[in-house]
Parts: sequence; C-alpha cells; structure tokens
Amino acid sequence: MSTLLTTYTPYATHCDMDLAVIQDLGDVSLAIPAWQMAAFIAIVSVFLLLRRLQLCLLVNYIFVLYWGFILYSPSFVSAAGGNTIALTVYVLSGLAIAGLAIISFFQQSN
Repeated sequence: MSTLLTTYTPYATHCDMDLAVIQDLGDVSLAIPAWQMAAFIAIVSVFLLLRRLQLCLLVNYIFVLYWGFILYSPSFVSAAGGNTIALTVYVLSGLAIAGLAIISFFQQSN
C-alpha cells in the first residue's frame, strides 16, 4: 500500500508548487508608515465615537485595500510571474466592493 502513495507524484508536485507560491507571499515584511497608521486610528476612532459603524467599516476596508495595494503589489506581481492581470483584478474588485458599499449606504432600509 505504501508503494501506491509514493508512485503518485503529480499531485505532490502540484501541492509543492502551490505551497511555494504561498510561502513567497508570506515572506514579505509589513511596514506601514506611522502617519498612515495614526490617521487610520484617528478616523476610525472618530467614527466609532459618533456611532457611524458603516463608515467605520468602509474606512477599514479602504485602508486595508490601499495598504495591500501599495505594500504588497511587488510581491503580488512577482508571485504571479510578472503578470499584472492579478493585480488589476485585485484593484478593480476592491474598488467595486467599496463602490457597492457606498451605494448601499444611500439606500433606504425598511
């Protein structure tokens, strides 16, 4: 039975390749500038004190989208093999979700 497990290598090779891509994305050090972190904390704190939870969530989402784009874009492009389609999809889908969230804020709830 152990010979059957060792002879089937295409799946193991495929998994090893996926793990290598994930490890490449995980080897990035995150360095968010202090002024951006201070602005984030200040804006979120003001919205929380004013009990504007929807705006607080939107600010959180936009900051995370921005930090992911600015700080991780070189890692995304290198992990994708230089193909910028993945980065374009990331930005466009992020902006679409933010736009849909803003539209939903203006809809009247029943």
